Amino acid sequence: MYSNIKLFGAILKQSWVFCQKNGLSLAGIPFFYYLFNYFVIKGYWNNDVLQFRIVSMRPAGLYLFLDAVVMSFMVAATVGYLTALVKKVVFIESKGSSVVTGGFVDTLFVTVLYVLKTVMWSVLLIIPGLIYAAVHAFGMMSCAVDGYQRQDALSYSKKLIKPNIHTFLDMTLFLGILVWIGVFSFIKTLDVMMYSVHSLGYMWLAKGFDMMGVAVVLGASVFVTVFYYYLYLQFKSRTNNINKE
Repeated sequence: MYSNIKLFGAILKQSWVFCQKNGLSLAGIPFFYYLFNYFVIKGYWNNDVLQFRIVSMRPAGLYLFLDAVVMSFMVAATVGYLTALVKKVVFIESKGSSVVTGGFVDTLFVTVLYVLKTVMWSVLLIIPGLIYAAVHAFGMMSCAVDGYQRQDALSYSKKLIKPNIHTFLDMTLFLGILVWIGVFSFIKTLDVMMYSVHSLGYMWLAKGFDMMGVAVVLGASVFVTVFYYYLYLQFKSRTNNINKE
C-alpha cells in the first residue's frame, strides 16, 4: 500500500507540473468540447419549443430515436475530446516528433467495443463485468498513444493492467477520493454562491460562478486524463522491463 501511495504522489506531481507548463496549449481542446455540448444542450434539450414539436410529431418513437442520436453524438464528442487530449499530451511529451497513434475513428471503435463487451459481461454477472472493465480500461489509451487497433488495444490493456491490477485500483481509488473532495466540494460551494447571488438579482455574478464551475470540471478532466496517461506509461515501462528479463 505504501509503495502505491508513493507512486500516486509521484504521478500526481508529474501530472500537476505538466498541466502547469502546458495548460495554455491544452486549453483550446476542452473549450471547443464545452462549446459543442453547450449548443447541443441549449439548442436541443433545453429548447422547449423544439421539444414540444418533436413530442407532438408522429410516430411517437421519433422523440426517443432523436434523443438516442443526439446522445450518440455527445458520446462520440467525448471520445474525440479525450482522444485529442491524449494525442496533444503525446505530441508535447515527444516534443513534436513523429509518433504512431490511433485516430479518432480507431479510438471510437475501441471504446464502443470496450463498452459493449463490458455490458455483455455485466449481463452475465456483475463482478465479471467490473473485472473486465478494470483490466481493459486502457484500451482507448493504448489506441490513442500506441496505435493498437480494435481487440489488440483491449488485449494490450489487459497485458498492462492484469499484473498491476491492485496498483491500478489503488490509483483509481486515490484519484477518485481526491477529485470528489477537491472538485465536487468546490463545485457545491460555487452552486450555493451562485443561487445566493441569483436570488439577490446579480445575474452576471451568478453566470460567472456557473462558468467558473464549468472551467473547474473541464480542468479536472484534463488533469485526470494526464494522470492516467502517466500511469499508462508507468505500467508500460514495468511490462517492458519484465519482458527484457
